[in-house]
Amino acid sequence: MPIKGQKCKITFLLDQLNTHKSAGLVKWVAQQIGYTSSLGNKGKEGILKSQESRMAFLESTNHRIRFVYTPKHCSWLNP
Repeated sequence: MPIKGQKCKITFLLDQLNTHKSAGLVKWVAQQIGYTSSLGNKGKEGILKSQESRMAFLESTNHRIRFVYTPKHCSWLNP
């Protein structure tokens, strides 16, 4: 249980579907965790540049909201 005034850590377990690494999801997480640095531009630069860069941001263990992705082609690992 969190201490009063602190927020809980949340971990999501997902497969690697493209929508699970979307720019909109990154923007939402950034807003929720209070991320104030630039996210860049989709397809051009920064965190939003590619699916790989967005996935790295979403997987960061430094964030209060974290995403963990199952390996590709391992649907049998989905809960």
